[in-house]
Amino acid sequence: MSAEKMCPKIESCAIFNTPLGGDVIIKSYRNQFCYNGHGGQNNCKRFLVAELVGNAPLSLLPNSRLSVDDIIFNMRVNGEI
Repeated sequence: MSAEKMCPKIESCAIFNTPLGGDVIIKSYRNQFCYNGHGGQNNCKRFLVAELVGNAPLSLLPNSRLSVDDIIFNMRVNGEI
């Protein structure tokens, strides 16, 4: 895997570092978002939220149906930021 294809947030990402690493769904997320360069990052809600506020909720999936604005609003309401 080339370094430019890997998400720069891999080391701190809960999806990438989950103990469920062998799970087929987690592997699919990693291939679609973590190892897919800018295209993956630009579609990953975890990446987009973390870029704006510094972190992403542990429960947030990369393909969340919520908008980034809604996720950040919910984080504010829940005292996460």
